[in-house]
Amino acid sequence: RASLLSTAYRSRSHQLRQLPRGRVSTISTTTTTTTMSGDAPPPKPTLPETYTVPKVWTFTEQGGAMGGMNRPTAGVRSEKPLPVGEHPIQLYSLGTPNGHKVTILLEELGIEYDAWFVSIFELDQFTSGFVDVNPNSKIPALVDKSNEDGAGDIRVFESGSILLYLAEKYGKFIPKDPRARVECLNW
Repeated sequence: RASLLSTAYRSRSHQLRQLPRGRVSTISTTTTTTTMSGDAPPPKPTLPETYTVPKVWTFTEQGGAMGGMNRPTAGVRSEKPLPVGEHPIQLYSLGTPNGHKVTILLEELGIEYDAWFVSIFELDQFTSGFVDVNPNSKIPALVDKSNEDGAGDIRVFESGSILLYLAEKYGKFIPKDPRARVECLNW
C-alpha cells in the first residue's frame, strides 16, 4: 500500500511528526521510518486538551499594569485633545526604543519641534486626540503642522514611516540615487 523508507538515526525523542505532502515520520532512539500515505494522521492540536474552543469568542478583562491596554480592539476609549506647541512638528511619544529613534533623527536634522509625553500606563494612546493621529494607538506619532501644500496637517505614525517622512522632507540621510537609496532602505 505505501512505500517504506528507513534510515538509521540517533535521537532521544519518541514522537510522531507531520512532514510535507502527507509523509509521516516516527522517530525512535535508533531509527526513523518514513511512510508515504494518504492516510496520514491529523496534526496534533496545539491547544491544551482541557480547552474547548468557544463558538463565539468574548473578551475577558485582564487586570494588572498592562491588562488595560492589551485588548483585541482599537479605538477611542476617552475624550482628550492632544496638546499642541508652537513649532510645526509635534511629536507624541515616550522613552521607548521607537520613540528614541524619532527623537534622535529630529535632533540630527536640527529642526525645532515640540515633544509631548504619552503615558501608555495612563492609556493616553487611547484618547480621542491620539487616535486621530494614530488609529493603531501606538507610539510614536507625529503631526506636521507646516501646511506647506495648503492641504492641512500631515499625520505620520509608525517609527519607520516617521523616519522616512522626515528624511525625505528635509532632504537628509537618504540618498537620491536609486541604488544608494535602496541600499540605505535595506538597512
